[in-house]
Amino acid sequence: MSLPGMQLVFHGGKCCGIKTIYGLGYGPNAPTAIQPALEALPKRDDRDQCGWDCSSEDRFFHEEAPKESATDRLDRYIDYMKRRRPCNIVEIVIAIRNDNFDWSCQRFWPDVLKEKGFKEVNRHLNSNSGNTCAVFHLNIDEDYPGKDDSHPWDEDDDDCDDDYEDEDED
Repeated sequence: MSLPGMQLVFHGGKCCGIKTIYGLGYGPNAPTAIQPALEALPKRDDRDQCGWDCSSEDRFFHEEAPKESATDRLDRYIDYMKRRRPCNIVEIVIAIRNDNFDWSCQRFWPDVLKEKGFKEVNRHLNSNSGNTCAVFHLNIDEDYPGKDDSHPWDEDDDDCDDDYEDEDED
């Protein structure tokens, strides 16, 4: 299932915890579409320790988002990640060059991403498109002051780590 517009999704599986933001569009000032809130957590067998589905087919961001600039949507997703998944990495891959067309559809994004704390970790030539792609990572710090470990659909707002006790503690 392909989701329209800029999305914050699971990288897939439970092993790395990376979330991916894709669909940034051509530039930071481009408008994004309204995104309604999710009414329920997708029900699958593959969930992370906080009860979230781990499929990259569904979006991770569950809140409503208004029509806004791509930069504002990116800021919304980063803040959401800092609140919901501290100790995490957010990955963005952008096309920075295409020698076949002498232009880059996403050439304005690298500076914006770096200003927001992303680091370019790799570049590669995409054999499907001829694009030179840049891979950016943002390492989310666990000490973010707005940290919120609750599951968005939990009524009792339990900390998601409560079920995982340290075996060395007595």
